[in-house]
Amino acid sequence: MDNISLFARHSFASCVSKGYAFLAKQLLLVSKVMLPYFTIASLLCVLSIAYNVKLNVAVVAQGMVSIEEVLSAMLLHTLAWLAAVVATARMFLLFRRLTTVEIPKPEDVTATKVAAWKRSLIRTMQLAWRSLPYTIWVLILNMPGFPIVDPCMEFIGGLTMEYKTLVVCGLLLLAVIAVVLLSPFIYTFYCRMMKPTVIDKGEVEKMRAFGFLAAYKKGFKHKGKIIMVTLWSLFLLLIACAVILLPGIVATEAYLSSVEGSINFGDKALIPAWGYALVFTSGTIAMTFCCLLGVAFSASLMYLFGDIYSKEK
Repeated sequence: MDNISLFARHSFASCVSKGYAFLAKQLLLVSKVMLPYFTIASLLCVLSIAYNVKLNVAVVAQGMVSIEEVLSAMLLHTLAWLAAVVATARMFLLFRRLTTVEIPKPEDVTATKVAAWKRSLIRTMQLAWRSLPYTIWVLILNMPGFPIVDPCMEFIGGLTMEYKTLVVCGLLLLAVIAVVLLSPFIYTFYCRMMKPTVIDKGEVEKMRAFGFLAAYKKGFKHKGKIIMVTLWSLFLLLIACAVILLPGIVATEAYLSSVEGSINFGDKALIPAWGYALVFTSGTIAMTFCCLLGVAFSASLMYLFGDIYSKEK
């Protein structure tokens, strides 16, 4: 297992290229470590999405759903989020070990496979807990029924064209300001997750550079590079994932068209049970591969973190 030189200066293009080269070079290791976590997270995510599509169809067809169904949707969403948080934490544990930010203890090296797996799981849960100040917002803002988009769209829809233009321009301006102010949080997140383990008293002063306020100030100085690396790396990821997820998107549209035909035109054609099972299985596999590709995106930001830290230390 080759160690990675993390705390080194990298250009914008180098951060992205090294991130994707990392996945290509470490593909077998990443697959061996991460596939079980990604598969479980993807399975729960697909199940949550499918259940929410079912509820949305029920709302359109019947005008309402039961409170039990809403609670079930929230539970599935929470389980999918928990699985994603644990998978992210395990990925960062892999990053920490490959970059020697975290060196396994002697007892971890000599432990049996089962004991080593248990130790890694415990450390993964510790990192998952560490990530909560950042990841909890994904749970809250994406919770089914969270009232943000629909009320805003209804409000904008009731305005005149002149006011709609002003509101849209104002929202775009707020979005730009939000991106600028929030982009340093990417660096603070990596500082939190990649903070080295304190070895001796001489390391205590070094640890202060990983504190939130110090990290935010440093990240804000490099906000342009953070935004560019994030957007470009994310663009490459989305292009690849769009191809992988295309069959699932087509299948979902076919299901919605079938429901629409049944409601509006009395169409009696039904999708067989094996069709749903096939879509569910293929969707889980496709999303698992997307998660695997997402490691390259995270690795690009890891190199960006090392670049900023090297310039500001």
